[in-house]
Amino acid sequence: MPCKRMSRICRRREKEKARHRDAAVATGSRGRSMRVDRTMTLKFILSALLLVTAGARAEDFSITASLDRNTVGRNQQFRVIIEMSGGTVMNSVQPEVPDIDAFAAFAGSSSSTNIQVINGRFTSTKTFTYTYVARDTGSFEIPPITVTYKGKKYSTRALKIRVEPSATTPASPLPGRGGSARRPASNDLSDAIFLRAIPDKKKVYQGEAVVLTYKLFTRMQVTNYGFRKQPHYGDFWVEEIPLKNQPRTTDELIDGVRYTTAVLKRIALFPTSTGTKTIPAQDMEVSVRVRDRRSRRSVFDSFFDDPFFGRTVNHMLSSNAVTIEVRPLPAAGRPADFSGAVGQFTLSAKTDKKQIKANEALTFRLVLSGQGNIKTLSAPEIDFPEGFEVYEPKVSEKINRTQAGISGSKRYEYVLIPRRTGAFTIPPAAFSYFDPSARRYKTITTPALDITVLESDRTAGTVAGTGLSKRDVELIGRDIRYITRDAGPFQPIGRQVYHGAAFWLLLVVPLLVLGYGMYYRANQEKLGSNVAYARSRKAGRVARRQLQQAHKLMQKGDVPGFYAELARALTHFAGNKLNVMEGSLVRDELITALRDRSVPEEQVQAFESILAECDFRRFALSEAPEDAMQGAYDRVRELITELEKVL
Repeated sequence: MPCKRMSRICRRREKEKARHRDAAVATGSRGRSMRVDRTMTLKFILSALLLVTAGARAEDFSITASLDRNTVGRNQQFRVIIEMSGGTVMNSVQPEVPDIDAFAAFAGSSSSTNIQVINGRFTSTKTFTYTYVARDTGSFEIPPITVTYKGKKYSTRALKIRVEPSATTPASPLPGRGGSARRPASNDLSDAIFLRAIPDKKKVYQGEAVVLTYKLFTRMQVTNYGFRKQPHYGDFWVEEIPLKNQPRTTDELIDGVRYTTAVLKRIALFPTSTGTKTIPAQDMEVSVRVRDRRSRRSVFDSFFDDPFFGRTVNHMLSSNAVTIEVRPLPAAGRPADFSGAVGQFTLSAKTDKKQIKANEALTFRLVLSGQGNIKTLSAPEIDFPEGFEVYEPKVSEKINRTQAGISGSKRYEYVLIPRRTGAFTIPPAAFSYFDPSARRYKTITTPALDITVLESDRTAGTVAGTGLSKRDVELIGRDIRYITRDAGPFQPIGRQVYHGAAFWLLLVVPLLVLGYGMYYRANQEKLGSNVAYARSRKAGRVARRQLQQAHKLMQKGDVPGFYAELARALTHFAGNKLNVMEGSLVRDELITALRDRSVPEEQVQAFESILAECDFRRFALSEAPEDAMQGAYDRVRELITELEKVL
């Protein structure tokens, strides 16, 4: 028995020890789990703090400006480089183009973005590069560039640059901005290629033509060229002289250096006011083939120096500015009928018939031709015989644009209808102009033309070819009154519902509404996707708005502004209808496009005549009478209405 009791006691103690061990193991596990939880929480808090700190640093914004070179030669390129750093700067901020037109011409821009994540830190940098061509010499300052980021303004420091008068030596890039020694920049080409503006004369009278030729001088192979935006010619009427063929090259010696030259552009300028006038420089971009320069020779130099292995470099050129002295026309000897024509002209007149019957039509043609600004010529005053009905002349022009300048003719065709019989004389027509070669005024006249009007075979008072009196047909019998007896509507017995108008109205109206909704949606989609269709649809609305503006200017007495707005309304209407880009709204191109669209010739000639009148009135020396302005306004409005029907 004692042995059995001792055995039970031993087993009980072993069970208690086992329970203690299990409890200890469980307690250790819970402790380790709590320690793990505390560690994870601490890591999460630290990570959040790091992210917040990194985000705060990423939102730091800065902007800097620098130059790729601080000394350049005239007509050489230089670059303004703007760097912005910040978290979301590439999507929210863009600096304005530096305004340094006082001494440099803007030539283009580019941008690049750089994003980096280093040690959990996010940084972004966006670089804007603006390229300019130096035009004036001296020391200049580029003003600070300011941007606004999240409601706060940031500015760069001002930059200083010096433009040297000579462009024959290479410009030195700033440290860290230049290229390798074996890649010459396009800026080094100024001594090998340049553009000159050459006038045929530097002293002219007001209204006398100046032919300005742009000639390229080069000692390099030119693969492509293109003129940039045309300069503002100010107080000059401009006529471009087209080059019929590809530019022809010739060789010329300048200071003992042989250049290949080519005429690339020629224009005729007619000064509209007196004084010393400056024609701004013309900018042009060329692509030339250059060969890389090597710092040392190699066995392959003789092979790779061949021009075939050269590279193409884009280079900006700027011509010289030209100064023209415009002298006023002399007051002594100025004829009373002088209207401002300058040049050399001839005048002729004739009729298609010498003998005609009363009430029949004859044509009187007056042709004014010569060398000068043909478009601004006005018709001579003609005192037609009493008893002749005279209609507005049909005006047509023929302009010749050649190397010698602008010449051509302007023809006026009058339709005359004599209403009385007898012998009549159309008196001579006179035209006065100033001849700059002779430096005096001249007056040319036509001979008198005799017309014999015989008795008409038709009833007096009728117009030939129509059989109708010129007076409007008047309605007679207005005193007749018809007796109407209205007994009211009759309703037949047993009338069906579908025989009533209300039934069909309720049936058709929903279909009409549905059809209109489908049409409206299709039309809106077409307006959004088809630019030509959208411009054509809005052409009339835009033209009417511009005509309202022109009418306001007419009421104010602003003659140049009125005719400018009138011409703008007509050209923009045609451009919208024909889908011609706004930069290409040139009169001759629009006339050609109208003829290509089969617009009636009389409307095309009216279009050309109205634009010519607008140009003439804008630059005329005398004021336009109010009735002439109203007449021009009415003709433009009628012509737009007619063109809307055919375009």
